[in-house]
Amino acid sequence: MVVILNNDIARFGTSGHLSSIGRAAHLDGHIQTNASYGNAPPSETMVTRTVEAILGAIWYDTNKNLNAVREAVNKLEILSNPMEE
Repeated sequence: MVVILNNDIARFGTSGHLSSIGRAAHLDGHIQTNASYGNAPPSETMVTRTVEAILGAIWYDTNKNLNAVREAVNKLEILSNPMEE
């Protein structure tokens, strides 16, 4: 059983951290914004929600396979130390 400490969630689950992870992975280039915003890049919140949605989709699409989510978290380098089984 894997336990993620509340401190890790508080530190790595922040909007700013997840947004920087999403931008580093170039996810912001795949987010379509409303035309009324012109050529403005996606907001921090939009990028954060995209990272969260990807992790949630992996969880859901793999029938709640924690190893698949763990692999994505490690690949995106969301935590400073890799998640282990």
